[in-house]
Amino acid sequence: MGTNNDRTLWDRTLLAGALLVAGSFLLFVFSTRLGGDEGSLLRRQSSLNQSLGLLRDIRSALDRVQGDLASSGSTHTVFRDVAKLRSLLSALFRTPLSFKGMEPEEQAYFQSLARGIDTGTLRMEPSVYQEGVRILSHSERFLARRRRDNRQDYGWIEDLRLGAGTGAFLLAAGGILGMALSTRRIRREAARVTDLLDASGLPVFLKDRKGRWIWANRSGVRLFGLDRKPPSVWRDRDFSSSSGLRAGEYLERFQKNDAEALKRGDLTRTVEVVSRQGGSPRHMDFVRIPLWDEDGVPLGLLVTGQEISVQILKNLHLALSRINELITRIPDPETLFDEVCRIVMEYGRVRECLIGEIDPETRNLSWIELRGITAEAASALRFSSDPALPEGMGLVGSVLRSGRPRTARLHRDEYPILRKPDEESPDGFHDVGVFPFFRGNRIFGALLVHDPSTGGFDPEISDFLVQISRNLSFALDNWDREHHQKSEEEKIVFMAFHDPLTSLPNRRLFMDRINQARERSLRGMEHFAVGVLDLDGFKAVNDRWGHQMGDKLLVEVSGRLKRTLRGADTLARLGGDEFGFVFADLAATSLDQITRRIIDIFSQPFEIGDRSIVVGGSLGVTLCPPDEGDANTLIAHADKAMYQVKATTKNSWKVFAPL
Repeated sequence: MGTNNDRTLWDRTLLAGALLVAGSFLLFVFSTRLGGDEGSLLRRQSSLNQSLGLLRDIRSALDRVQGDLASSGSTHTVFRDVAKLRSLLSALFRTPLSFKGMEPEEQAYFQSLARGIDTGTLRMEPSVYQEGVRILSHSERFLARRRRDNRQDYGWIEDLRLGAGTGAFLLAAGGILGMALSTRRIRREAARVTDLLDASGLPVFLKDRKGRWIWANRSGVRLFGLDRKPPSVWRDRDFSSSSGLRAGEYLERFQKNDAEALKRGDLTRTVEVVSRQGGSPRHMDFVRIPLWDEDGVPLGLLVTGQEISVQILKNLHLALSRINELITRIPDPETLFDEVCRIVMEYGRVRECLIGEIDPETRNLSWIELRGITAEAASALRFSSDPALPEGMGLVGSVLRSGRPRTARLHRDEYPILRKPDEESPDGFHDVGVFPFFRGNRIFGALLVHDPSTGGFDPEISDFLVQISRNLSFALDNWDREHHQKSEEEKIVFMAFHDPLTSLPNRRLFMDRINQARERSLRGMEHFAVGVLDLDGFKAVNDRWGHQMGDKLLVEVSGRLKRTLRGADTLARLGGDEFGFVFADLAATSLDQITRRIIDIFSQPFEIGDRSIVVGGSLGVTLCPPDEGDANTLIAHADKAMYQVKATTKNSWKVFAPL
């Protein structure tokens, strides 16, 4: 009978050990592989999505330009859409995944399209447009296939997740099976399964109900730095003395979790810190399984666990993917800093996150985003990149000067965080990480993270925060490039429709304003007038004092004219000393009042430097209706009336009268 019982006990022990080994192997292999592959797939998928979106934007811009030209759209609309197409082509040339994947003749097509826009020779013939549509459709199909193939790779990721989950289940099953074994029998049979449990690679411990450690496998011994030949029974102080569990809060937390698991009588999971002498702290995910005998009397605990760096890596890859997705939207800096701090707090396992900007003049670090800390507490943190100042000394100051990230355990004297008594670390030290980021070619600011209780930053967390700071630098530069590009586009559009000297609308925009007024007039909405003004005596100013003085006079004249007009009116410089007007909605104000105010501006001399210059103005106007015709016709009629004034009285105005 005893032999059968022993045989049954051995079978149960062997099965428990096998489950532990299988579960540990699956959990380790699949989780390790999962951490590396998922991040790579996420980054590749993000690049494919971005490239595919760019090609579709180019397709839309090409359609708009073709539609503008086919429907004879307004000059402003055509120019705006062409500028947008050119901007998207520039982005295409900077995107290897889209552009370099094209055939040489397809690349040449887009390069010639860009040259045509730059030189003003773009002709969107039907054949040119159709060729662009063909190339874009081909490239979109190619990238869509790439994206579909990449998504299929996620099946491998799901297999990895399933393998890791299966490993966790087997590991728990092995522990649960061990519940039926008594302390005496565990000791007797432990030698038989030691080799199996050693092969698992995960630490496994047995602890009796009095808190004494009665057995551990090789991984457990290595974890705590204990001798392979321990005393017959370990106690918590043995672990504490070896610094496996540091005295104080960590050891107390460990013992508290043991008691809680026995009290609950159910499997529990906790994250705890293990730190060996001379080694960095390790965050462990411990599982405690209570054990009972046949009568339900608690015998002790089976404890196993794994370092959570694998899970950390998985989460950090997810966090980086979220930040990369944020960057592709090109957020403004305020939104960027807010989201980065939120993600760091969520995934970085820190208590506080601060982002500061270096003032270029004072070189002091001013806080622009705070998470987990009040503004009052942050006000006590004063840092500078100036080594001559007290605030520029120490860890933060050196990072702000060197641009190299650092982590350290600082005393509260150097990092004076305001803390409640129960939040203060026992020794007064805090773990602080400083991660600088750049904007352009200078150190723009720093990301600071702080936690008083971690016992040091894991390498994975440090690498994650370094990558975050690099992404911040990239996002800021990307934002600046995008806004510089938009600014340049706006400048190009402005210069295409405005006079560079006076910033008034030029002849092209003046014609467009006349056409808009004609359309409103044809719908019976208003009466309007077109005027042309030529300066009297301007040539003499140029001949006497030079063209530079003449340019200054034109600026002064345009300033006075703008101040006399109503908000709905248009003033343009048509060339030389000639100005154009569109007087809108004449029902509200009489034409006589407007024209008299214009001529009156010449009653006072123009003071330019130490000179007082007197010129006059001859104004010709045509009323619509009764005058009809296109913009060129109306300008010609107003011009004719203006020359009649110049030939007679000068410095006056006249309305065009058809013969």
